Amino acid sequence: MSIKPAIIAHRGVSSLALENTLTAFQMAHDMGADGIELDIHLSADNKIIVFHDYKTGRLSHENIEIATSTWDCISKITLKDNERIPLLEDVLNHFSSHFEWINIEIKSTGLRKTGLEMSLAELIKKYNSHCKYLVSSFNPFNLKRFKKLMPLTPLAYLIAKNEHPLLTHSKTIQSLKPRGLNIEADFDFFDEIQGKHPDLYKWIWTLDDVNHFLNWQSRPIEAIITNVPQKFLQNFK
Repeated sequence: MSIKPAIIAHRGVSSLALENTLTAFQMAHDMGADGIELDIHLSADNKIIVFHDYKTGRLSHENIEIATSTWDCISKITLKDNERIPLLEDVLNHFSSHFEWINIEIKSTGLRKTGLEMSLAELIKKYNSHCKYLVSSFNPFNLKRFKKLMPLTPLAYLIAKNEHPLLTHSKTIQSLKPRGLNIEADFDFFDEIQGKHPDLYKWIWTLDDVNHFLNWQSRPIEAIITNVPQKFLQNFK
């Protein structure tokens, strides 16, 4: 591969700062990452929360569920390293003009509409900047709903090698009409998907070993999502 892939900081520089925090995203900007990846949920009062898990217990002494809690409650939680959970609006306000890419992953396992896609569309319109937004999800229903609202915003379907075959079936992927696929970093799985969908852009996650990248160089990868962007950025100097 002759073109250097974009380096996307997974939940910010999550190897050096607490994931999905303003600190982690600022660190990604300071070291020159091409973009950041982050996760979102909708709170009980329709605020878009940047957090990976459905409950807060892994990163805090308080274990509350994001979807059933208000922002007033969530905002008071102290995370490890004395960090706070940010709103997506805060992240976009700080960083939408600082990165080439912001990959927003919708965290959802349900089929029902919650209003998350509408709230996300409104925020992206508000913070329409030089940044390219990429909206991704493992849940095809979220992507279909979002595409109806913002058909020109790029979508990426997240896929992993051990998922149910229906989720990675060619017809499922084709029905979404995504810009690309965010694929688990597994050689055989990547080659299988590439053979079926050669025209879609490919991002791989989560690649943390720079030495393993040598084995990926012959494959058409647009971006690497990594917890250690500092290592890849140093390697590509």
